[in-house]
Amino acid sequence: MAPRAAGPDQAATEHPLRELRGVVERITYQNAENGFTVARLAPERPESEAEAARGDDRLVTVVGTLADLTPGEAIVAHGWWRNDAKHGWQFQARDYRTALPASVQGMKLRPRRPPSTTP
Repeated sequence: MAPRAAGPDQAATEHPLRELRGVVERITYQNAENGFTVARLAPERPESEAEAARGDDRLVTVVGTLADLTPGEAIVAHGWWRNDAKHGWQFQARDYRTALPASVQGMKLRPRRPPSTTP
């Protein structure tokens, strides 16, 4: 699947791109008009930056234009870490793609599609 855009490319030249993999635990906010989304993600592999950004619930915040994101979906996002003055550490996603879950937790949370009703 091709990566989906997740916001303006303005800061891509200012910050080195990082990769964040994990399972979307919940959508905190989503704007239906422009796709801007705030989501909480369970990181697949704890990295030093992700460790520092984790809350008490062991999740990290991902923000960006993530219009089709759904809870339980495993994703690979590319972007950078930023420390928002009001909301703390967040991963600003420039783009993302869905991925197969790499853990049992991701498999359990992955949304199940209803069976096809076509003959």
